[in-house]
Amino acid sequence: MTPYVVAWGVDETSDTGQHTIEVSTPEELDATLDRAVSESEHPVLVDIYPADWTGLVPPGLQLGLGHPERAILVYADAEGSAYAMDPALPDWPESIAFEYGGQPSDVDPHRLRMTPKAARAGAREYVETGERPGGVAWA
Repeated sequence: MTPYVVAWGVDETSDTGQHTIEVSTPEELDATLDRAVSESEHPVLVDIYPADWTGLVPPGLQLGLGHPERAILVYADAEGSAYAMDPALPDWPESIAFEYGGQPSDVDPHRLRMTPKAARAGAREYVETGERPGGVAWA
């Protein structure tokens, strides 16, 4: 399987300035996501991108976890980006602040139309296939 980097939070001892762990399987991804959520005081945004990537902005996923009911899943590549959404879920009533690089980043309620379970499933699929996850609507 292709290795991916999972990056989150702040790590001043790292070259990237973030915590980074390389994963190759969905099981390794789950363990790393559990760690990212447990080490953060607030919901956290996590980047997942190919380990062999070089450049300024990596292609891959951004996943927001740590809220008990809602999450965010974003896919980005050279052609643009899209947000995953479950059309059956209504907009969340307010923004949720996710920690990104040690700072709060408010996510618009309209973009919070994923459950944590569905967002994790999308991330697992990405690590398995290297493709934008299917089975969800994209906007």
